[in-house]
Amino acid sequence: MLSNSIQATLNLNNLRAAGVKIAIDDFGAGYSSLSRLDKTPADILKIDRSIVKDCDKYDGNTVILKSLSSLAGIHGFELVAEGVETYEELQALRQCNVDMLQGFVLARPMQAHELESRQNRSPKELKARLAC
Repeated sequence: MLSNSIQATLNLNNLRAAGVKIAIDDFGAGYSSLSRLDKTPADILKIDRSIVKDCDKYDGNTVILKSLSSLAGIHGFELVAEGVETYEELQALRQCNVDMLQGFVLARPMQAHELESRQNRSPKELKARLAC
């Protein structure tokens, strides 16, 4: 995207028009840029694991997460925390108004047939498991 941003933006806009959601991965690390955020045709910000890690222990990470949550809301992005590994991190992320979580605290990587069998779980059962 950096080498031909005009064409990349056109391609991303075409994908979004077709109903595809676009995510900016590893936001907060690497090449992510706040100055380009309002010009990027995306729907989702995925917060890098380096910010999520130990967010329950370090106030600095919590401040960053709350700021990212506010920024995402202003720009209309959904906010995803990636690499959530502990229930303590999960609880801290709930306080930061993160929209979605992904990570080992929810499930380890699995085969498609295993995922299909999990879809039969009731929402109540899943909420009880995450309330720990």
